Amino acid sequence: MIIYGRLKVEELKEIKVRTNWQIGEKYELRIIGKSKEFVYVDCGDKKEGLIDAREFQEGSFNFDEDQIIEAYYVGVFGGFRHFTTLHKGFSTLDLKRIREAYEEKRPLEGKVVKVKKGGFEVSVGSVNCFCPYSHMGEKGENPDNLVGKVFNFRVLSIGEDGGNILLSRRILLEEEREKRKGELRNGLLQGSKITGIVERITGSGAVIDLGGLKAYLPRSEVSWTYVRDMRDFLKEGMVVEAMVKEADWEKERIILSIRELTPDPLLEFAKKFEKESRASGIISKVLPSGLWVKLEGGLEGFVPLSKLGLKRKVEDLTSFFKEGEEVEVVVLDVDLGKRRILLTMKEEEPLNLPYPEIGDLVECVIQKILERGIIVETSSGIEGYIPEGELNFPGDKAKSRHYRVGMKIKGVVLDLDKKRGRLLMSEKRVEEVEERKAYETYKEKIEKEQSPLGTLGELLKETLK
Repeated sequence: MIIYGRLKVEELKEIKVRTNWQIGEKYELRIIGKSKEFVYVDCGDKKEGLIDAREFQEGSFNFDEDQIIEAYYVGVFGGFRHFTTLHKGFSTLDLKRIREAYEEKRPLEGKVVKVKKGGFEVSVGSVNCFCPYSHMGEKGENPDNLVGKVFNFRVLSIGEDGGNILLSRRILLEEEREKRKGELRNGLLQGSKITGIVERITGSGAVIDLGGLKAYLPRSEVSWTYVRDMRDFLKEGMVVEAMVKEADWEKERIILSIRELTPDPLLEFAKKFEKESRASGIISKVLPSGLWVKLEGGLEGFVPLSKLGLKRKVEDLTSFFKEGEEVEVVVLDVDLGKRRILLTMKEEEPLNLPYPEIGDLVECVIQKILERGIIVETSSGIEGYIPEGELNFPGDKAKSRHYRVGMKIKGVVLDLDKKRGRLLMSEKRVEEVEERKAYETYKEKIEKEQSPLGTLGELLKETLK
């Protein structure tokens, strides 16, 4: 027999000398050596006992050569007493380790085997234990994703016969979190840098794991530029470096910022592009209210509908502008407080529209009823404005009874602004203009009837023939 190691006699626990060995009974034995095939144990007399070494290799039990173990007596074979650590499907070695972990409140490594009703089956060596859902870990974790993973657990309770072993992973996580919180409380100050792992991404931000302590990264703090989709910048499991923007330990709220670690491109833009300076950009979005234009440094500026340089009303801006199109703009304002860049489009050439003359009578359609007038549009697409004082029925009550959007009315051109593509009109003067036109028509008719050659114009034509 080959014996490895050396016994520490002064530390050995006395093994009771036995004369009666009952098959199937459990006994305390001391490990005194090992070979390739067997582990040798002291039986308390001159004879040694054997345990199949594979029971130690297949389990998760690590032993010292003077360690006391529990094993079941099998019988005598080849002149040696034989024992086994296996009983009812599990190893007494693993069970002993679980008991010791329970008594000493030490963490115990276990593997999640499967999801059961109310929790998980967790194997600790050859022993099957149970961990309730509420004691597994963080809320929101997918149970199926935990199967097959190895974690540390705390033993909550254990039955006398080694059954009904209850485990908790959550308690260890909470202890680790409290420990981590204490470490961070001293070093995690506003403005300090910290490294964390992206645990979960939401529509409004991301949860960052700081090592047992959770922090929140708002979407607005990811980048100085507008973030439409968080996943364009972050991935779950990604390691990120951020700055502590807010640390409220009473509310256990830590707010992080990634963008604060980089220069603000808006400040650089404001220095480079003064008011009314020109810049080039790419249309990133076309809206009914205007255009978003991507500028230098990834910044976006907005061109309102009124600043697009169009000389007539346009129902659909996509018929004029396309996303991805390069445009030239003029910077109207850079508001650092509101983080807003207001733009206007480069002035277009005046549209070649059939503008009427001042005093002309034109037909139009009501587009909008305002508090102080009416917006109309002529058949050629030119916008007109009839002030309250130039309406036939001024006043809110009168307007609500006599005017509606889409209604056709007539107006007289008082003034025109070709630069803005707009007419100033009057409805009150329509009757006057119509009467004057009717009079002129009647006058021409009378002149034709009184002159054999018709009107003066016709007489001149005859003279020139």
